[in-house]
Amino acid sequence: MKKISEFRSRKSGVCGVLFVMALVLCLSLPHSVYAESESWGVLGAVSPGCTSGTLFYDTVRIFPDGPGAGHCFSTIAESGGQVYMDEYFCNTSFTTGSQNWGLFNENIRGLQTAPFPIPAGAPVDVQMQIRDAAEFPVWEINMTINDCAVGTITESTYGPIRQLNKNADFELGSSVPKNWTLVNAINDARVCNDTVPGISHAGECAFRFKNQAGESSKITQTVKAKVGEAEDVLRVMTWVSANNTAGGTITVKGVYIDNTIVSVVLPIPVGTYAYREISNEAVLTQQLKQVKTTVKSLGGELIVDNVATMVVANAAKVRPFPSAAGLQSQAPAASGSNNE
Repeated sequence: MKKISEFRSRKSGVCGVLFVMALVLCLSLPHSVYAESESWGVLGAVSPGCTSGTLFYDTVRIFPDGPGAGHCFSTIAESGGQVYMDEYFCNTSFTTGSQNWGLFNENIRGLQTAPFPIPAGAPVDVQMQIRDAAEFPVWEINMTINDCAVGTITESTYGPIRQLNKNADFELGSSVPKNWTLVNAINDARVCNDTVPGISHAGECAFRFKNQAGESSKITQTVKAKVGEAEDVLRVMTWVSANNTAGGTITVKGVYIDNTIVSVVLPIPVGTYAYREISNEAVLTQQLKQVKTTVKSLGGELIVDNVATMVVANAAKVRPFPSAAGLQSQAPAASGSNNE
């Protein structure tokens, strides 16, 4: 998948014409505190269409925690370099089962660059993510539909996501968040909603840089773990908001087992803005043994929350999902959203 505004993702591996996509139930490596057994797959095409709410495909979901556990869902659809769908919602009622999932004219996070209808005759790239109740991604599917007027799935990757950073949502700690190291701090600190209402994106706390122009401060975390393999994706994703920030960067430096380096640099936008999600990534060439994440502010007020450094499994690592027999499909949603 091409770069989607400030949201970046990758698609690899040609599977031919697919109507059944495989699922993985869990990673063999331990996850931090986030679930990794939720999974999501596509059973097949339901109906083609280029206007909002007409193109549907059948999804199957496995949520071992059952209803009420809380999950969030992200769907991005792009064609011809334009983003037509930016859907994001959280729902506690979804359970294991099958449901038709559609493409709708939505712009929840401000990523949409063109309204429906999607032009016929061109491929449509779709990315679907399951996120846990803390809004950390745990499962991802990327697929290409050959033409909205036809609806055939032609390429796909899919698999679990391992989140590496501990206390990535800054819920633990004092002024310095637990598991993070603060460097060159002056007025920078972990801040929670009980002292500054609404400062967090999710949960109760976030980290706020509040340095003067020309000052530079940062927070860092190093995780030592053997994780990933060639063709997996190393991704950094976070939510940021700002008041007259001079910008900054989030840099992830991965050390391969042969001591060579892979780096991901994510620029933080300059200016004043409400919470937005930004991300960047790199494709791994071998297994990692250490990953260091650094969030750096260049001045002004910058708030970060849910700083997630992740390894996304390549499609080659999945195993077939046995059967969807007995899972009842629902009718396509009548409204302009999958949040039914």
